[in-house]
Amino acid sequence: MTWENTPRLVLSAGDRSGDAEAVVDGPLRLTFAELAGRVAAAAGTFRAQGIGKGDRYLAVNPFSDVFGYKAGCTASMICGATILPCLWSRSAGSAGSRPSG
Repeated sequence: MTWENTPRLVLSAGDRSGDAEAVVDGPLRLTFAELAGRVAAAAGTFRAQGIGKGDRYLAVNPFSDVFGYKAGCTASMICGATILPCLWSRSAGSAGSRPSG
């Protein structure tokens, strides 16, 4: 089998592998069908926000949310947009504070 791009591979895996585990990240466990569903839902959300072909947007994710980042990247490709990642390792409460020193 060949796929034209990564989103088509991910979405077709939902049909082909369905209930098999695709993602295991700590307590998070998703089947291929659930993964495809989340990616498709994220792409729908992006489109509803007006994100489309040729757009660029900043995505802010904590380092601990690797799955969310990867799903967002794949959803961006579905929309034809480019993700500009901004990963951080600080807690959400300290995001507005400045480091001392």
